[in-house]
Amino acid sequence: MNTRIDLDIDQGIATVTLHNPTKLNAVNAAMWRGLSAAMARIAADDSVRCVIVRGAGENAFAAGGDIEEFRSVRATVDDALHYHEDLVASALNAIRDCAVPTVAAIRGACVGGGLEIAGCCDIRIAGESARFGAPINRLGFSMYPGEMAGLLALVGPAVVLEILLEGRILDAREALQKGLLTRVVDDERVFEEAAVSAERIRAGAPLVARWHKQWVRRLTTGVALDEEEKRRAFDFLATADYREGLAAFSEKRAPVFRGALAAAPQSRLASLLRHVTALPKAPVGATRVAIGRSGRRCAAGEDCGAAIATCVAPTARHRASESACGSDASRDPGAGRRFIAASASPRRTPPPSPRAAGSPRYPCRNRCAPPP
Repeated sequence: MNTRIDLDIDQGIATVTLHNPTKLNAVNAAMWRGLSAAMARIAADDSVRCVIVRGAGENAFAAGGDIEEFRSVRATVDDALHYHEDLVASALNAIRDCAVPTVAAIRGACVGGGLEIAGCCDIRIAGESARFGAPINRLGFSMYPGEMAGLLALVGPAVVLEILLEGRILDAREALQKGLLTRVVDDERVFEEAAVSAERIRAGAPLVARWHKQWVRRLTTGVALDEEEKRRAFDFLATADYREGLAAFSEKRAPVFRGALAAAPQSRLASLLRHVTALPKAPVGATRVAIGRSGRRCAAGEDCGAAIATCVAPTARHRASESACGSDASRDPGAGRRFIAASASPRRTPPPSPRAAGSPRYPCRNRCAPPP
């Protein structure tokens, strides 16, 4: 079976291609795994500044999941949970939580799972003949809540209910009007326009792009920023790119951004950039964990090992960073490895319990305080 996920990285722009041309790029189980793997490779490559997601050929972005394999991959409830939680959710979360901007280039059918993939991208560019929907009411199964949550965050309940209850296929102009798309161009210009968009992003300061994604998602949580977060909004002051941008403006030349830090590698900013993650709208049932290791935020910052998120699986890397703070991760089941965004397996991710600053169990010399 000639199905795969292709990944090409060229001059800072990664292109992820969904390849199943005989079925309009319908995404099967192997492709969901491949999509997660491709996004993991992108996350590990610091040279990548933007990601383009597209379907192979010119006839489809992705015509949903591969329905022919549903009898086997969703034969039982346990099988279905594995398929949607461990395969589909992992891939969708990897796109949604990608630190660099993502652009969906859409030609032809963008249906079901394809719509879910495109909906996770930051920018969605479609051709005039592209079609959108999720007509699964005709197939007798419902959309998994964790996947529905992404569309719900994108367009709201009214549009989601219209798509799912009627099972109607929307044309590109209607999809644009309803908020599913960023813009619509002539069919033959879709991939060109996506490349131009990616180039605009690539030409900008890469750290700023990451921060803008982080702050947009943080602000959509509806929780007011605390004083420490407000101060972190000016972390760009410690970057070489900020100095370069001002110098280029004064000298009337194009800036050359490198994503470089002006501060020492072990500064608080460096720590944030290694572990920075957004707080996206998590799938239904997922647990968004508290800011700060062990569920706490460090007011002092520099060497406290503070991170944006923690989970319940301690690792050697976490324990090593904990040693800088004078705390013992092995004594705290809530302290654990850092990971990007909300957990794809919420059943394994209970939130840590906030504890008072300076408690005996958390002897942090930097006087960590519980999150607000």
